Amino acid sequence: MTTFDIRPEAGADAERAARLRAAVLAKRLRGRAAAPVRAFGRADRAAPLPLSAGQQRLWFLDRLDPDSAEYAVPLLLRLDGALDVDALRRALDALVARHEILRTTYLAEDNKPRQVIGAPEPVELPVVDGDLDAVLAEYVSRPFDLAAGPVFRAMLVREAPERHVLALNVHHIACDGWSLPILLEDLRKLYTGAELPPIELSYADFAVWEQSRVDVHDADLAYWKDRLAGLETLELPADRPLPAQRDHHGASARFTIPADAAEAVLNQGKSTGATPFVTLLAAAYVVLGRHTGREDIAVGTPVAGRGRAELEHMVGFFVNTVVARGDLSGDPDFAALADRVRAARLADQAHEDLPFERLVQELAPERDLAHTPVVQVMFAVYDSSPGEASLGDLAVSPVDLPSSTAKFDLMISFVRQADGSVEGVLEYATALFDQARMDRMGEHFVRLFTELAAKPGVRLSEVDILGADERKLLLETWNATAEPYLRGTLHGRIAEQAASNPDAIAVRCGGAELTYADLEARATRLAQRLRAHGVGVETPVGVLCERGPLLLPVLLAVLKTGGHYIPLDPAYPQDRKEYMLRQAGARVLVTTRRYAGENLGDVVIFADEPVADDPVPWQDPVVDPENLAYIIYTSGSTGRPKGVMISHRGVLHYLDWCRQAYRADEGDGAPVHSSLAFDLTVTGLFLPLLCGTTVTLVPEDEHPVAGLADVLTSGRKFSFVKLTPAHLEPLRRCLTPEAADAAAHLVVGGEQLTAEALEFWRENAPEVVVANEYGHTETSVANVINLLPAAECVTTPISVGRPIWNTEVYLLDEHLRPVPAGVTGELYAGGAGVARGFAGNPGLTAAKYVANPFGPGRIYRSGDLARYLPDGRLEFVGRTDHQVKVRGYRIELGEIEAALVGGPGVVEAVAVVRDGALAGYVSPSTVDVDALRAHLSERLPEYMVPSTLTTLDTVPLTSNGKIDRGAMPVPDAAPVSTSGVLPRDELEMALAKLWEDLLGRRVGVTDGFFGVGGHSLLAVVLVDRIQAELGATVGLAEVFRAPTIRALADLIRAGGSAGGLVVPLSPGRAGVAPLFLLPPTAGSPFPYLQLVAELDPALPVFGLQAPGFAPGEDPVHTIEELAAAFVADLLPVVGDRPIRLAGWSQGGSVAFEMAAQLEKAGRAVEHLCVIDATVLGVDDYGNPLPEVDTSDPLAWFGEAVLKLAPGAVDTLDEMLAEARDRGMVSEVAGNAVVEQMARVYLAGKDAVEAYRCRAVVDTGIHLITSTGTHPVKGRPEVRPESWRARTRGELTVTPVPGHHWDMVEPPHVAELARAVLAGLAVTADE
Repeated sequence: MTTFDIRPEAGADAERAARLRAAVLAKRLRGRAAAPVRAFGRADRAAPLPLSAGQQRLWFLDRLDPDSAEYAVPLLLRLDGALDVDALRRALDALVARHEILRTTYLAEDNKPRQVIGAPEPVELPVVDGDLDAVLAEYVSRPFDLAAGPVFRAMLVREAPERHVLALNVHHIACDGWSLPILLEDLRKLYTGAELPPIELSYADFAVWEQSRVDVHDADLAYWKDRLAGLETLELPADRPLPAQRDHHGASARFTIPADAAEAVLNQGKSTGATPFVTLLAAAYVVLGRHTGREDIAVGTPVAGRGRAELEHMVGFFVNTVVARGDLSGDPDFAALADRVRAARLADQAHEDLPFERLVQELAPERDLAHTPVVQVMFAVYDSSPGEASLGDLAVSPVDLPSSTAKFDLMISFVRQADGSVEGVLEYATALFDQARMDRMGEHFVRLFTELAAKPGVRLSEVDILGADERKLLLETWNATAEPYLRGTLHGRIAEQAASNPDAIAVRCGGAELTYADLEARATRLAQRLRAHGVGVETPVGVLCERGPLLLPVLLAVLKTGGHYIPLDPAYPQDRKEYMLRQAGARVLVTTRRYAGENLGDVVIFADEPVADDPVPWQDPVVDPENLAYIIYTSGSTGRPKGVMISHRGVLHYLDWCRQAYRADEGDGAPVHSSLAFDLTVTGLFLPLLCGTTVTLVPEDEHPVAGLADVLTSGRKFSFVKLTPAHLEPLRRCLTPEAADAAAHLVVGGEQLTAEALEFWRENAPEVVVANEYGHTETSVANVINLLPAAECVTTPISVGRPIWNTEVYLLDEHLRPVPAGVTGELYAGGAGVARGFAGNPGLTAAKYVANPFGPGRIYRSGDLARYLPDGRLEFVGRTDHQVKVRGYRIELGEIEAALVGGPGVVEAVAVVRDGALAGYVSPSTVDVDALRAHLSERLPEYMVPSTLTTLDTVPLTSNGKIDRGAMPVPDAAPVSTSGVLPRDELEMALAKLWEDLLGRRVGVTDGFFGVGGHSLLAVVLVDRIQAELGATVGLAEVFRAPTIRALADLIRAGGSAGGLVVPLSPGRAGVAPLFLLPPTAGSPFPYLQLVAELDPALPVFGLQAPGFAPGEDPVHTIEELAAAFVADLLPVVGDRPIRLAGWSQGGSVAFEMAAQLEKAGRAVEHLCVIDATVLGVDDYGNPLPEVDTSDPLAWFGEAVLKLAPGAVDTLDEMLAEARDRGMVSEVAGNAVVEQMARVYLAGKDAVEAYRCRAVVDTGIHLITSTGTHPVKGRPEVRPESWRARTRGELTVTPVPGHHWDMVEPPHVAELARAVLAGLAVTADE
């Protein structure tokens, strides 16, 4: 069964003809017949026969994935009775002879696909036995070869002597659903020996006619471009990440809408004039809207595409896809929505003849392999087919085979049954969705119809599509978190520990220590001074202190008075600190003499001033748990930060949960390395003190991460350490593997956590418990936490877990309705940790803290998007607004944009996040970015200043006039735009113009080509255009050697090529012995670019480029010659320094041969690294295969040359021309540079096949192997034992992730770089 197109009901010829006539008449009435219609006659079969637009689409998809069977159209029929197999064979032969399309194949001629009609031949009809489901599943999953044919296949499965299943399978390029009854009727007549009238016109005639009238669709195209303007990809919430390329495997879920509910809803639509199709489509919009959170929903709908009488009985692929765009805005009732859909559908029908492929070419010219173009969801409605038919004396009934393919992310089909019920089928991509999710969607359809039937006229926002069980699961079961907890105050609980353990160490900072008794005494003395200045219950006090021994006494002193502290980061701009104190109403500031010049606060108390004890004994005031403990300021969308008011109850509740979860009473407390102004520190500052353990502070003057690493390598065993994901990588670089378990719990919060960031702990301390903390300052630090051993942190993203004690989490839509399980919704948090609100901002408090619609109290509207996983854990998805997290800091992009707009000369500004960093865009293009950066530094914290600032002529806008954030260009690579250095003469100006044309951006003459977006294929175009437009000959390697406009201009002025095979890749530090990277088969160092970027920047790195790239230079065809040439050019560069060689793929063999030649000449090799290379001539596992390094476009070109059919061309020039014609390479790839490149590649292939590795070297070998299976050879690439026999020294083997081709690409290249560096000392010679 295919659900891709319109299939008429069997036996409904008269009705179908009537519909066809009505459609033709309607078009004439709309004026469509006014255009001249060319005659539709028989085409010349001797002339090349084109494909129709629809066939071209299917041909392209087949070329894209030739092993897929997703466009097979199976017809499976059970035959009961005495079958005449010979008569069936004759009938099938006659059927194929009758319909040309069934014996047509599809070849590419002159770079265009053509139909080739074959002569009639007997149809193979194998008769098989076996398990029916297994046999049929295998049969329909076989791909078709459109070039070789056949496109029509038949098989007979014998179930019993008088019971068979006839399995017919046609490729969609030759057949659609409408065609199947035509074929079946012809087969029925032919089986009984009937004579059929000849067919005058066939599909090839239609294709020729269609292609002759492509210009008649211009008006249709204009309509659809306007109709679909601004349409976005419909991203359905999925169970797995979207693969880079669509996977065609699928499955289906079924559901049934009861007859009474179906009839009631269809009647609601009928009351507005909506057909059943339109009404069911409106229902689909509602469910898709609930699952995506979108009001703008577009689906594809199939139409028959047979608007002419000649096509009614023709077999072929006529079905067309029409985009149906639905609008759910305004919260209509269902009848109003159905009427809205009806009106839109009526307007669309006047333009439905536009071939979908033409629309795709206009709207999605750059194919995204991850998505189907334009629409990702299809929708169709069918009437149920009669259950039985006949074939002679045989009873014929359909055989239903569950779908195993999916042409779209989701296909929604409705089949209206005779009893009035409606059967729904959801055919889905198994690469994206689980069966459980689709089953729930089916239940939502049933619930929608039931609700609409029971509540006609209600607005859609009042319709609940959740069943009682799912609603209870979401609101109650997954929020069952009630637990008893202690009440009290933060300082009161710490005082209890001081009384119990006065001599225990409470605070450690560098060499200074405070016992609990010291801490309590200092805090009390300072509290007396604060009280003398009027600080009491609910009094705000600013705190500006460095991380040092006085920090915790200051905080406790404020709390002892009943006041609450406002932490200020010393690095904040003065204006921000002044605003925070003023907005919080803080008159008093506690600081140290280090910050005596800050001029903040009406009353300043220096905590490090020596004072005498107050003669009046201290008496703690009565402080209620609901009183505030602190106000922490976070970024605000208005351009000003907002202060969150946290009570003792809220923070103590969180800390008490952490105490048992992190086993905080065990171990030596926790280190603290981050800013006091960030509530990340609350856990580390106060939890150890509640437990009687130690807070270890990293001194303010130390680098936070380096200081933390020193603490963690001190030998102490901490209960936990808390940090952000951004801290993990720099911390890993500073830690030894032995220190990985220095903290029993790795508490990570502030932004999304990935498995990759935890690799160091996963490998070196798998038992360390990772706590992925999620929450908001507005709900007391964190309220959702996931605890799991590092060993289990293997997939990204890592779930944020479940709500903690006495906390509720709700995922709601814009109407505060719970979203279905697995669907993304906005996260609202309630419970014990909810803050009082925002200081001095009652309006914002009311907007963000709303009444809980499901229970008592208030819930906080976070603006975060999340979804439930099947087991009830939460997964963070993103944000509803422009708030982001960078380096663990929550940032309102609006605050940055406000600061940008206030900059000198700025008219418009946009801030976005690109690759984890802030990027700022300003207009006009005349803005001085240096002055703007200085302006920002005075007004924003360092972490809020964009990493890049890019000037624009104007800010791009969407069609409705809003800022189009997705259209912002790639930010300039340099921290402040480009170098901005202007050309000095006409040559530099001409080169700059070439660069800007290629890169699509402005450049300075000292910008590096590869640093501003250039890559290897662009480098090919660059050297070609330099030669064509400037008349200068520049080799490809010179773009590496002279990567700036100024250096390249100097080279051209000096007479062109600098010569030599050694290419500098990274300068490194003076005195450090360099590493030489030997090229793979392609002969180019380009594939090493990403590896070099991951290596230690202190290490000088050179690539070697094979001979043959320079004009007039011949390539070499043996590895021995290649090694000798490399040695000759390497020695003058390396001088007396140690020789270090490394090579990947063929480069490993070349490096080995160089080592052998150098040792034979008396020169030692210090380091030899072989990366995933076989011992050529020894490890030949059968026929040799060429190495292909697909990470580089130039190497891909060589692969394309190798894959051309043998004997198809005689010379390399012809091969290149054919490669261009086939679209394998761009038009610019036909120049001498690329021809030389192909010659080098072919020479490298010859060298691989000829080399016999027989030498044995003295130097040891560091062998790095990929752990993945070679994608072509289907086996591991390397046998370590073969390399062991090639050295008298030590063989070290290091496995790294990835397979042979992708180990040099992200994400695996980072691990490869670590392996390469493991055997190298990167130190300068003294």
